[in-house]
Amino acid sequence: MFNLRPATPALFTPGAVNSVTNTLAPIPPLWINEVQPLNVRTRAANSGQYEPWVELYNAGSNAVNLQGLYLAGSFTDLTQWAFPSNASVAAHEFKVIFCDGQTDRSTLSELHSNFRLDGTNGMIALSRLQSGQPAILDYVNYRAEYKDALEAPLWTELAPAQVASGEVMSVPDVLSGLTTQCFYRVVTVNH
Repeated sequence: MFNLRPATPALFTPGAVNSVTNTLAPIPPLWINEVQPLNVRTRAANSGQYEPWVELYNAGSNAVNLQGLYLAGSFTDLTQWAFPSNASVAAHEFKVIFCDGQTDRSTLSELHSNFRLDGTNGMIALSRLQSGQPAILDYVNYRAEYKDALEAPLWTELAPAQVASGEVMSVPDVLSGLTTQCFYRVVTVNH
């Protein structure tokens, strides 16, 4: 008699019960909502300087504690900047984090990451540790082409009913009255 069953379970089991299981922590209803990598007049920090920023949105009905979550400006170091242990995002709150490399300016009401977003091409990732390894919760890759800083794009997200995924639109910039090119990424939340 031959034993044809491998000594270790197969990693890929299409059409069969999964051979490997793991219990994961619930994924928080938190995502990257907007990214402003080149900020020349949109939003000033408490210092009065216009710095790159990212905005998170909590779509849940409860506050999300940010302890154990990270922001990164590179896929090679997904734990680049850890949120302070007492930072949180209230239910349905938008939370701006300045990505300017000036952590000495951080307060609970105004967070500053330890890295600076590139003004033209880059990425931003929100991650957490899962089984001791970084796992991405959300990310945005961006690439901008514009003539001058006054045309700096704002990456934002709208509800799925408002715009098709990946569609580029001109929208009025309410702060300046100018038109800004925005990239919209559709986010679907399953309850």
